[in-house]
Amino acid sequence: MSEAGFHNYPTMRRESEGRALSKSWRTVLSWPVLGTAWIAVCLFYLYTRVGWPRIAAMPPPEIATIVIGVALPLLLLWLATSSRRRTTDILELERRLAQKIGEIGAQTNPPDAEAGDALRRRAADLASTAESAAQRLDRATAALGDQLAGSVDRVVAATQRAEGT
Repeated sequence: MSEAGFHNYPTMRRESEGRALSKSWRTVLSWPVLGTAWIAVCLFYLYTRVGWPRIAAMPPPEIATIVIGVALPLLLLWLATSSRRRTTDILELERRLAQKIGEIGAQTNPPDAEAGDALRRRAADLASTAESAAQRLDRATAALGDQLAGSVDRVVAATQRAEGT
């Protein structure tokens, strides 16, 4: 076996072990699991701290505030995981495209090398577009997080008012 083969095997093995670990964390930290846990925590809090009779006696705007306070974090979680998954998909597609273009470039004869160069330039353009899209998604997720924080603060204030009555 060549020296490169010895060099690449442990690296590939470590990468796959890291992926297995991150895949198990992705399962635990997936939005359905975290969403269910969030709803359970909210229901437990409402039951133990506020009480169902107080909630039933609240005016509709206060009840709507509680519902929004429970639902908005779920929406943020869903958006964040969706944008992260899309970013990962785009990066994987970019990697495979670069690999295919490299294979095509290596197999071509001189007249076809120009086509390979054109494909490489196009791949670079696609990569920069994908990176730009990923950055926009990250900024949108951050902005939504800021809005969610304000909503959560309002829900906490409404809950504290409900507890005080």
